[in-house]
Amino acid sequence: MKLTAKQRMQIEQLHERESLTDNLTDTDAQALLKWAEQQILSKTPAELVTAAVNAANTSGIQGAQALVTQASSFLNNQLAARGMSAAPKSTLSAETSSSSDSPASDQAARTEPQSPPLRARPASKRKKK
Repeated sequence: MKLTAKQRMQIEQLHERESLTDNLTDTDAQALLKWAEQQILSKTPAELVTAAVNAANTSGIQGAQALVTQASSFLNNQLAARGMSAAPKSTLSAETSSSSDSPASDQAARTEPQSPPLRARPASKRKKK
């Protein structure tokens, strides 16, 4: 799937907003942003995806799979409130899951976006946990 100019801009904006992942470890932030990219690629409204990422970031939850589950739940609630269909079910691949995740993450579907990786925020600007 090829990115549209609008999708590329929306994904870049996600990566540039440090406040969206400032409470997370690098690994958890990368996993959550990857999930968000998948949602944007599936044409979910970017403002709702951004709100879902922010909700996960401020939830106090740790672990990549738990954060994605939190964001997905938030997003689906927001979509339902607007009378829109639920976002596509998405889970983390083994490469982005951290060892602190639940064993269920090992069985997660391995869904990879078909776009080249975008630049990530420098690790020095994220909290180390």
